[in-house]
Amino acid sequence: MRGRLLGAAFGAVALAAACRADGVTVHAVDSNRRTVQCTQHGAELNGLTNLTTELNANGAYRGAGSFDVALANPPYYSSFRIAEHFLTAGREALRPSGKILVVTKRLDWYQQNMSKWYNDVVVTARKGYHLIKGVRPQN
Repeated sequence: MRGRLLGAAFGAVALAAACRADGVTVHAVDSNRRTVQCTQHGAELNGLTNLTTELNANGAYRGAGSFDVALANPPYYSSFRIAEHFLTAGREALRPSGKILVVTKRLDWYQQNMSKWYNDVVVTARKGYHLIKGVRPQN
């Protein structure tokens, strides 16, 4: 299985995903150089050889179209332009039938827009957050 993380933050999500199971490959992407460096450093400190990083803000990622899972945690405090970029870039990164998982506190925009890019959108609420899962269409 291959997994791609969009917006790696300081690497905690990427590192956790890389530790989850044997055979998982994680590719963490962020537009901030320091964030990518922190993620790389965390992988080195934890002896993780299944985690790669990419400094990228345009959404044309290495290995696009081949990933099984995309994880995204777009900023809650900004306009939804960044969230839209995460969703469209995630769609391009995923293989057909690949899944995206998005964490947010602000559900309304996702409920109105996520089905533009993904099928089978499901929302799960937990402790003030929403986990939204979508499936990339076959085409």
